[in-house]
Amino acid sequence: MNILTNEDELFKFKIELLKKEIDILSSIIGRYDDILFKIKGWTISLWIAVVGWGILSNSMLLLILALFVPILFCFLEVQFKMIQRQYIFRGNYLQKFFHNDEKLKEVFKEKNIPQNPGIYDLNAHYIGKIKELSENYKKMTNFFWIIKFPNVYLFYLTILILTIIAIMVMYFGCIQMQNKEIITTLTYLK
Repeated sequence: MNILTNEDELFKFKIELLKKEIDILSSIIGRYDDILFKIKGWTISLWIAVVGWGILSNSMLLLILALFVPILFCFLEVQFKMIQRQYIFRGNYLQKFFHNDEKLKEVFKEKNIPQNPGIYDLNAHYIGKIKELSENYKKMTNFFWIIKFPNVYLFYLTILILTIIAIMVMYFGCIQMQNKEIITTLTYLK
């Protein structure tokens, strides 16, 4: 006898799938957190290397190139965060579903899970196509909304400002050194 032919068993199976999906979503979100942390680490490592090399070699070009390191990694982080936000949105929707006692009573009474939240949407794409949720989904996964997160823009803006300061110090330091050389040359000619 097939387990899934019985309506009660099928319903229990669907509920177990939804619970399993919440666990899997938590795991996926955690992996994206790890990726985002590594992106920030690579940003700092590469930025320090380029700025340090620029200062040691007295190269203004390398310092100007260092401006692009945080910009590129910022775009990369936002792209990964957009994907992560899809999973967060799905997880939040499932949690709201399980915390709504009235809906749950209705679901258990009818022994049927409605199309919303659906079952096992591990790509988290279906949830964004639900009409009443699509606006929130679009906002939550929007590039320009995510880039405004303080943990995104403050981190990369700080690195940009530090790079600009390094450029200014090198530029004005070079001018000062040139002025000293000119003064030294003029005093030598007297």
